[in-house]
Amino acid sequence: MAEILIVEDSVVTAQVEIRYLGDAGHTCGVAATGQQALEMIQNRRPDLVLLDYMLPDLNGLEVMRRILALAPEVLVIMVTGQGWEELAAEVMRAGARDYVVKTHKFFEPLVHVVERVLKEDRIRKELQEKARLNERLEAQNELTYWVAHNFRNLFSGAIGFLQLIDFHQPDQPLDKRLRYQRNALTSLNRATKLVDQLLFLTEVAERPPDSVVLCEMVTHAAANVRNILDAGETRAPDFELENNTGHLPPLRLGSRDMRLVLENLLMNAVEALDSQGRVTVRANIQADSILILQVTDNGRGMDDSTRRRAMEPLFSTKGTVGVGLGLSLVQAALKRQNAQIHLQSAPAQGTTVTITWPLKIESMAR
Repeated sequence: MAEILIVEDSVVTAQVEIRYLGDAGHTCGVAATGQQALEMIQNRRPDLVLLDYMLPDLNGLEVMRRILALAPEVLVIMVTGQGWEELAAEVMRAGARDYVVKTHKFFEPLVHVVERVLKEDRIRKELQEKARLNERLEAQNELTYWVAHNFRNLFSGAIGFLQLIDFHQPDQPLDKRLRYQRNALTSLNRATKLVDQLLFLTEVAERPPDSVVLCEMVTHAAANVRNILDAGETRAPDFELENNTGHLPPLRLGSRDMRLVLENLLMNAVEALDSQGRVTVRANIQADSILILQVTDNGRGMDDSTRRRAMEPLFSTKGTVGVGLGLSLVQAALKRQNAQIHLQSAPAQGTTVTITWPLKIESMAR
């Protein structure tokens, strides 16, 4: 059973439509004008609208466009005494689910058209729901594997180092025990940081802005990246930072989000280098209200396939612990700030990441 709104200025025609549709199990309401129909839909959404093309106040095509702008989920079937092919094509292009020509025997076929449109819509919604559930299941499986893989590696490393501390061996050197302990704590601290990063992804609310000197923040972020890479197990690339943001005045913006964006973009840029290279950070303000931030490296670059997937959650071409979160964290921060990200890259030509960060005029320090 569906709730149907009949938009028809002929009382007799509307009453016959109500009888036929009511016998089919549907509930019907009636509007005699286009404006009345729009007011009724504003207050209560029907499942389907039977819309007469010729109305006393508005053209049926215009009414349909307004209906779909107001309630895109509503199904519309146009009913008219004019059977022009051009009109039928225009009506369907405008969003009607079907088109019925009035004749003295059109009521029974009208019921069949209504039943078919409702059935098609029900099937479409069922398929969309199945697709949505499949996507959620796939995302859940991917996230579960990622979490299990990363934390298992971290915890296995910590457990392994702790097991190497042998208190039953009195002559085991103290410095060796302390080294094993430090390595275990390093793994556990990385696990804690990973939890913090995952929780960061779920934050929605924007924090109050702070006064930020972008040039200093870039320098500090680069120093953090160096420290993280130097503490790693593999030799870090040697990079030169070109910081071209010193001309900007202090800005009031979300410093925590900006810090995270800079550190992750710089980390990705450095990891894209082979043994050495250059990372350049540029920034300017457009129209007094938009911060344009660019991070460029002269590293390996990405092909089109990798570049398109680079923004997918948890995607990475590297196999170490915690990878794949960087750009996901960046996107979460940018979403809170209503900012946008764009990647430009090609193999052997490096990568440029452009951030478009809206600023309130009054938020900029003068």
